[in-house]
Amino acid sequence: MIQFSRRRMLQLGLFAAASTAISGTGRVGRVRAAGSAEISVLSDGNLVLPLSFNYPYLTPEQRAQYLAVDGAVPESLNPDCNVTLLRNGDRLILFDVGSGSNFMPTAGRLGDSLAEAGINPSDVTDVVFTHAHPDHLWGVIDDFDEPVFANAAYHINRAEWDYWRDPATVDTIGEARQPFAVGAASRLARLAEM
Repeated sequence: MIQFSRRRMLQLGLFAAASTAISGTGRVGRVRAAGSAEISVLSDGNLVLPLSFNYPYLTPEQRAQYLAVDGAVPESLNPDCNVTLLRNGDRLILFDVGSGSNFMPTAGRLGDSLAEAGINPSDVTDVVFTHAHPDHLWGVIDDFDEPVFANAAYHINRAEWDYWRDPATVDTIGEARQPFAVGAASRLARLAEM
């Protein structure tokens, strides 16, 4: 596991910021050139997040006031989960790895998207984690507790690594997000063994 500074994460993140959203039912978004590099976006599905999870400090009345669309308050937010892929020379770099099959039934589709793009997970050379929420990290380990991207070098910011590996995080993150802490710690521990 390689850890580096926030500055380096931001530099690498510039590639991720150049991506576009995937529209329609496709799994692979538009490919863009950035010099000799190529950037594409792969779908991992979508999340279904209750409004009370995203806005725990708003009362139902405040949610109705601030979040109503055409007079109705949605029950949940359903954001797309996309993963940025950078091809640069002999490097094949993923920015995050999606949620895997154990987070939500509407997510965990990165494997299908990679297949559609003609990419074998063993060909991925680097994985850069922007942060360790489930929809960014949990897809790194398969259902048999094995790394999906077995030949990749893994990169994560030192502060992010320290936070999610700290045993106290599970007690301080809040009850609704405790599974995030347990899941991140177990996956990072597995990567540390490699």
